[in-house]
Amino acid sequence: MGQIERQLGQAIALKELSLNIPGTQKVLVHRLSVEVSQGPSGCGKSSLLRAIAGLWSEGVGTISAPTPDRLWA
Repeated sequence: MGQIERQLGQAIALKELSLNIPGTQKVLVHRLSVEVSQGPSGCGKSSLLRAIAGLWSEGVGTISAPTPDRLWA
């Protein structure tokens, strides 16, 4: 498969990231791309993570994820 390349950057960014379970060919994530840009305190970086984790629900849109008991199964 290859190795994940790490780079220094101005934001947290995943570019075409694919993950396998170590030592196997089982794909967990396939070609995921997302960027969370650097911003001043209070611009929403932590809020985004809270929404993904299910701690915040104000707003609109859809976040799809398994139930917490199935998340790590």
